[in-house]
Amino acid sequence: MIYIREIMKKENLYFVLLWAAFGVFRIAIHFRKHGTLKTETKDNVFFTMILPYMFSIIAAFWEFEFRTISINPIASSIGILFFLSGSFIQLSALYTLDRQFSNAVELQSSHTLIDTGIYRLVRHPIYLGIILQGISSIFLLNVISPLLFILIATTGILLRIKKEESFLIQSLPGYQEYMKKTFALIPGVY
Repeated sequence: MIYIREIMKKENLYFVLLWAAFGVFRIAIHFRKHGTLKTETKDNVFFTMILPYMFSIIAAFWEFEFRTISINPIASSIGILFFLSGSFIQLSALYTLDRQFSNAVELQSSHTLIDTGIYRLVRHPIYLGIILQGISSIFLLNVISPLLFILIATTGILLRIKKEESFLIQSLPGYQEYMKKTFALIPGVY
């Protein structure tokens, strides 16, 4: 058991480094678009989505470190799959949006409706990716402590989706028709 735990600590370090690298990449994308790390968004994205997500990862590693648990390689593999899937979905969405991506609920002067790439399947793939990455910590480390923070972040995401869609229906021609053809977050479900 001790040997497996030591291996998992090393693998968890790789997971933390991968998660941190992905965060730096997201910051670089924001900086590329805006030329600054500041954002004009006035809604509480940081407190309703980002902070609870970060706490979910911290809680998972804290519980793993201080609780005697048995490692489940199948669950850990599922966790890796969730993390990689969430990362791929977000990167695919960011690539498709290119310079139209913004943390704020806004339209640029050259803004057009994007319904290609992953946006053919869901309207909010970045949020889907964030949720999958949060869930990954539960499976990867075989812990349940991040669940509360993931639920808080998901609630924040659902509220944000409602706000964004209300704005886009009023501001972006064709968005209401696009809504009829796609799901908001999970293909075939919601």
